[in-house]
Amino acid sequence: MKEVRVRFSVIIPLYNKEAYIEQTLGSVLAQTYPFFEVIIVDDGSSDASLQIVNGITDSRIRVISQVNSGVATARNRGVKEAKENYVAFMDADDFWAPNYLERIAFLISTCPDAGIFACRYVEMMNGNRKAVSIDLETTFEYGYISYFSLYAKTFISPVWTSATIVLRDIFLKNGGFNTSLKMGEDIDLWVRIALKEPIAYLNEELAYYNNDQIIENRLSKKLYAPEESYIFSLDTLKKGVSNDCLFLLDGLILRTLRPYYALGFYRKETDRILKSVNFQNHPLVYRVYYHLPRWMAKGIYLLLKKMRAVLS
Repeated sequence: MKEVRVRFSVIIPLYNKEAYIEQTLGSVLAQTYPFFEVIIVDDGSSDASLQIVNGITDSRIRVISQVNSGVATARNRGVKEAKENYVAFMDADDFWAPNYLERIAFLISTCPDAGIFACRYVEMMNGNRKAVSIDLETTFEYGYISYFSLYAKTFISPVWTSATIVLRDIFLKNGGFNTSLKMGEDIDLWVRIALKEPIAYLNEELAYYNNDQIIENRLSKKLYAPEESYIFSLDTLKKGVSNDCLFLLDGLILRTLRPYYALGFYRKETDRILKSVNFQNHPLVYRVYYHLPRWMAKGIYLLLKKMRAVLS
């Protein structure tokens, strides 16, 4: 029987990443596993990102340009244009170990029924690396995981976009990334897929994400409108799901809505989704916090925020 090789389409959304894209693309082209194409979707970059990409000659690269429409739209466009059925996502400021695709191909061969294939990832900040712990048993090497129970252990996602490969057919069947979201569009999709498909995991550090950019985004202090944040639609996923999934969804809501509650932003929507939460399954501190008068919650929130700023 002729061996069927796993082939990948690597999707890189690109928007103003001139300081990173050469390293990112270089890590893809240096893969030990040669069976892949690269689709770069330039999302209306105004810096030298596109010029840098166009200066790299490799027959595996395809560049698509579009007006600025957001990362979700860019990723969806890349998947639509993909020729292969295994889609690997890569953000334009992250990078892979040279054997990333090779090891994921191995994972696919051992867990063929999965819809998502992921691995451990490393946080990079100011050139320093920090392993991201998701509390996976040290004896676990590879195989299927219980996505919701593992995620709920630490509330650190075991599935990170640049360390994730998805079957193209499953991606399309689930509607891809929600283009109306500006926060959590990746988590939203992984949760929706995990409700229907097995998740396979490789317990090896093979992907690296740039936390400098994430810190910059956090420092912008923006609280997204309900229609722009995945957190305000999580209650719609609760019907008929497992207790592990319910616990995770409620925990994400409680952890994310703290500034909204304290500052009184989008009060009607915040109160609506908090009513869907089963507080009994979560630490008492959340029950206390969300039942405080808002002026008191605001004082506590701002004090803790100031303390974190001093200690960081």
